Amino acid sequence: MAREKTIEKIICLIHEINQFEEIQRDTELIKSGILNSLGIFELVCLLETEFGMEIPEDRFVPENFSSAAVIAELIMELTAKDGKE
Repeated sequence: MAREKTIEKIICLIHEINQFEEIQRDTELIKSGILNSLGIFELVCLLETEFGMEIPEDRFVPENFSSAAVIAELIMELTAKDGKE
């Protein structure tokens, strides 16, 4: 899946959690308060369902969820490992 398309899907999923914020590819999701720990958990569930993969617990660190672009890199890395890209 193309990176930009992945980012667009991630932004849509984030809007399911917090529809009141405008989100761009590089919006700081945690620092700006768009995502908190519960929001990250919700997003992980949505991402795993949407992309048909699991995010390992050791990847649940704020740095991996700082922006839609960073999340897209994580998703693309994990799906490439699973052969689902």
